[in-house]
Amino acid sequence: MPAVAAVEEGRSTNPSAEYVSNFQQFFEDRETEYSFSFDTPFCFPEQLFELLAGRFPALAFDCNCIDSMDEFMGYGWFNPPAGGEAFAQDYCVPDNYWTSGPGYKRGQDAQSAHSARIDKLQKQLAKGIAPSVG
Repeated sequence: MPAVAAVEEGRSTNPSAEYVSNFQQFFEDRETEYSFSFDTPFCFPEQLFELLAGRFPALAFDCNCIDSMDEFMGYGWFNPPAGGEAFAQDYCVPDNYWTSGPGYKRGQDAQSAHSARIDKLQKQLAKGIAPSVG
């Protein structure tokens, strides 16, 4: 059975990916975003977010991850808005990531552009304007 079909049926083809722990929801009362975090045993559930993005093409999923052993990190979008980078999880973790400030995964200029992109999306949604994604 293909992995996506298994995910659609609520099962995973990777036994270690069936468990999510430390789920945290942020910003409960916001109308324009749903923000949360969670831990998984080994890898980011990329196939699940691809499936979600396919089922909800008007939603932009801004995701990021970091390996617990600092072997890699990832960030990007599923259904990216204009100018947003597609999700990838093959970036190196900088040596000073945990000690150098706010812990952004992007460089300073890219993070500023990313934050501006999110602000723009939130303003459009607050006005009832459907942002274009994909």
